[in-house]
Parts: sequence; structure tokens; C-alpha cells
Amino acid sequence: MKKKLIVGMFFILSISIFAKETYIKGKILSILKVEELADDEYLTSITDFQVEIMEGEEKGKILMIPHPTYREKQHNLSFKPNMNVVIYRDTDGYYIIERDRRGSLYLLVFLFLGLTLLIAKKQGLKAILSLGITGFLIFKFMIPAIILGFSPILISIVILSVSSVVTIFFMTGFNSKGTIAILGTLGGVVFAGILSIFFSKTMGLTGYTTMESINYAPIIKNINLKELIATGVLIGSAGAVMDVSMSISSALSEIRSHKPHITSLELYNSGMSIGRDIIGTMINTLILAYIGGSLFTIMILTIQQNDFPDIRIFNFEFVGVEFLRAFCGSIGILVAVPLTSFLASKIHIQNKDIKKDFPV
Repeated sequence: MKKKLIVGMFFILSISIFAKETYIKGKILSILKVEELADDEYLTSITDFQVEIMEGEEKGKILMIPHPTYREKQHNLSFKPNMNVVIYRDTDGYYIIERDRRGSLYLLVFLFLGLTLLIAKKQGLKAILSLGITGFLIFKFMIPAIILGFSPILISIVILSVSSVVTIFFMTGFNSKGTIAILGTLGGVVFAGILSIFFSKTMGLTGYTTMESINYAPIIKNINLKELIATGVLIGSAGAVMDVSMSISSALSEIRSHKPHITSLELYNSGMSIGRDIIGTMINTLILAYIGGSLFTIMILTIQQNDFPDIRIFNFEFVGVEFLRAFCGSIGILVAVPLTSFLASKIHIQNKDIKKDFPV
């Protein structure tokens, strides 16, 4: 029984996430029994939980499900009465494999949406709608297209272009301020993408960032993984570049409205001055976001720094990919500042009676 339970639990942890029909929601009602295993090599105890199935054809059914506690604590999951759990069902029986976290996730999303609407009101609603459209485009069009074998870079540029247009025009309307922000965003993002393609080739990146990812090779054989690296840079940098471009475009629009006779050069210099102030915090934001996402890996490499010299660490493919994402994305922000400032100095001046060419 114990060996079967151990084998079953490890099997469950390694099975595909796509077998959705084998997973159901349950609720722990009580602990029926705890069997201590003092002499067992792998387990310290087996706990019998009374569990009610909460959905599906067997909703309302009460089960007794044994769950092991391992001597190696990192393998253990903590369960208690009144906790919602995920149950895996196969021909051999039922297993508790994880807490059901959906309630907490839904609450977090509701809190985000509520605060956005409360604080930003109408603009917050527009931001939520544009975010929803962006998510829809990514998950319903971009990812399926990439899986079918289309170029990840071309698809992502198209999707991000549409997303930028929708987001910025939702916030500003159809005017020159929005047009400038869109063009500045696309310029910065595309430059970051081109840079990531170049350095992906010079570093000889394959797209298989971890040893585990090679296991998925049979199901991703139609996908250009090298382009997928650059696509990640495009998507990761798009929001930050859009923020910078929109901030500069909006500020220069205000300057022009209060000083209608400003020259092209003066407007450009104002944009560069504003952009320099934005750059410091925005680059920090982008790089810190990537560091935060890789914090566990960084910690492991730090712990094992005596086993992995710099020449080894900096030649791990996943390290190269993280460098690409952080620094190519940051360069996209840098490029967006002068580009947006230049576009604003031209487009805004062209809408005036007094025009002066921008000096080259």
C-alpha cells in the first residue's frame, strides 16, 4: 500500500497538465486517521482525509483519501479541514495533489479591478478594456498562430501594433498625441526585437533554455524557438516602452498647447529633458522585474558559485536569454525617448501656422 501510494504521488506530479478531465475540485471535511510510520525509509506517516467532491458527475460524493507525509520535507503539501483541494482521479483511485488556489486568484483579480475602477474611474475602465483586448489577442490569435508554425516575431509585431493602437486610442482618442505615442512605441519595440535577434544569433541561442525544455521538443517541433526568444523581448518590453512614449507625447502635447509658438527644436529638447527623467526609473522597473522573475535561479547560482565559475554561469543559455530580455528591452526604452520626441516635434509643429524645420 505504501509503495503504491509513493509511486502514485510521484506519477501524479509528473503527468501532463493537459489531462483536464482527470482533475476535480474537492473539499477536506475532516481527518479520519493518522498512521505513523517510524521505520519507513521514505514516509513519516499516512493521513486519511475525508473529502467531498465539489464538482462534476460525482458532486457530493464523500471519499476517504490517504495522503503521505514524506521524510524529505520539500515534497510535502499541507492540508487541513475546510480546505479546497485538487483531486486527481485514475483507474487506481483518488489522490489529493494540490490546494485549489482559484478562489484566492479570483479575489486578487477582483481587488485589482475594483481598485483600478475606484481610483482611475473612467480611465481605469478604458485601461481594463484595453488589457482585456490585449490578452484576448495574445491568447486567441498570437499563441495559436505560433503553434501552427507562423513566425513568432511577425505575429507578435502585428498583435502588439493592434494592442498599442487600441490601448493608446482608448486613453487619448484619435488625435496626434496618440499617433505619436503609437509610432514611438512601435519604433522602440521593433528596435528591441531586432537587437534581440542579432544577439540571439551571435550568442548561438537555441531556444531550449533549460534541460527540461528539451523534453517538450516533440510537441513544439513546428515552432521557431529562436524567434520565440526575440518575441519574449518584444512582449516584455512593449508595456514599458508604451508607458515612456505615452508620457513624453502627452507632456509635449501639453507644452505645445500652452506655448503655441514653440519651435520644433525647443519641443524636441523638452521631450529629451522629460525623457531623461523617465529613463532612470523605467529602466530600473524593467530590469528589476526580470530580476524578480528569476530570483530563485539567481539565488541557486549564488549558493553554488563555488561550483560554477563566471565562465560557466554566463554561458548558461537561460542566463543569456534573461540578459537579452532585460537589456534589449531597456535599449528599446532608450530609443523610444528621442524617437517620440522627434516625432512630436514634427507632428505638433505641422499643426501650427508657424513652422520651422527640425535641424539635422
